[in-house]
Amino acid sequence: MQLYLKNIGAIKDEIEISPGRLTVFSGGNNTGKTYAMYVLWALFQRRARHVFSFAERLAEQLKTQGGVELPLHDFFDQHWATLEKGIADGLRKRLPELFSAPAAAFDAAQIRVSLDFQEFQAFANSHHELQRSIVFGTNSTLDVRLTQSPKGLGIAVTALEAGKLPNSLLAEIVSSLFIDLVLGSQVDNAFLLPAERGGLNLFYQDLDAKNSALMRHLKREEANPLELIKALMVAQYAEPIDAYIQFLKRAPRLPKSGGDLHDQALALQKEITRVRYKVSKDGVITAKPYRSEMELGIHLTSSTVKSFYGLWAWLELQAKPGDCLMIDEPELNLHPDNQRLVARLLVRLVNRGIRVVISTHSDYIVRELNNMIMLSSEFAGREKLEKQFGYDPAGSERLAYSNIAAYHFTDRRVESCDISPEFGMEVESMDAAINNLNESNSTIYFALRDALHPIEQPEQVDLFQE
Repeated sequence: MQLYLKNIGAIKDEIEISPGRLTVFSGGNNTGKTYAMYVLWALFQRRARHVFSFAERLAEQLKTQGGVELPLHDFFDQHWATLEKGIADGLRKRLPELFSAPAAAFDAAQIRVSLDFQEFQAFANSHHELQRSIVFGTNSTLDVRLTQSPKGLGIAVTALEAGKLPNSLLAEIVSSLFIDLVLGSQVDNAFLLPAERGGLNLFYQDLDAKNSALMRHLKREEANPLELIKALMVAQYAEPIDAYIQFLKRAPRLPKSGGDLHDQALALQKEITRVRYKVSKDGVITAKPYRSEMELGIHLTSSTVKSFYGLWAWLELQAKPGDCLMIDEPELNLHPDNQRLVARLLVRLVNRGIRVVISTHSDYIVRELNNMIMLSSEFAGREKLEKQFGYDPAGSERLAYSNIAAYHFTDRRVESCDISPEFGMEVESMDAAINNLNESNSTIYFALRDALHPIEQPEQVDLFQE
């Protein structure tokens, strides 16, 4: 998959992003990393809306026949480029909603999407029973599913009670199901931890846009119904932040049995936050420090505990292989030792089938990732070094360099970082900043030392004096 962006926020020149199993965005502030991450999240979340011409024709057939079966390869060979363009156009039109910004801010925005049909076909071959469905009304259902027959893979589109629906609505539903089917081969579900997560974990119950808007208008002496409806429909923050708030609200109602990544949720608690999280049915979040029986409200805990509650809840309650975890600045509030532990956790997740995308300013995280890239190569003494420095001896913290895509953001442009199995990834701006700091530190130190401890010049002796 390739995503091309131009004229979106700080991103002016066209950039190309090809996500890997682990994708790293790095670079200076205000260079567009969060913009790129949010658009990638919207793509993975299938937030694009577009009605395809082939969906309109299928809607006509569904009205009369109730179902259509198509050869997969022939159908996509004819319509793959149409799908790519429609997804890109639908994503571009969603930008104002995605960022909760005026439409004029994205007048010049451009998005292109390139999808790998061979990758989709391989996915389809291993997911014969994949199905996407939408239920509407009381008895109406429309679904798109893959089928397997002696003739090969096919796509079955069926509708129950379709005759009662207008063609335009049927075409819209069919289009959304095809978008879901195609993009589902990349990521099942995407979960984004925004940089604002610490405050959101504290105040999410007060931040529901609809409730807040309703209360604001009810307090006014003269409430305008049209303004009320508008306020109820539009949040004052970007969609990924609103999605994170909605996840926090659902968390108390999710099953507590422990999911596929329960062990990694425990590791997060034991190694990094050093507390046991708990969320009540009323949504009250508490944390109990290890070796203590005192249960603290999350407002009484450290910034690290506040920052990582959402990740723990996702790992414990919802995460599964095939999902995508996206974290804006995973290093927030963390001591360098904990930044390294977070990097190790992320690599373990990648090796368990989670796609990971991070935006980071942390040299500690990048260098720790480089350590695990180097450990993925076989060499004499590797196991001894893993034991010496606390890496998992079973190899779950080895990171194949071929699984990484890294991008360096600068003013107006984005460049792909070189990655090698011998050195890992190189981040130009971080290396330059560290070299500049080292140089200034050394220069100031020696200048100060010479001023405080001047070297006494030896007394000169006149050899010709009698």
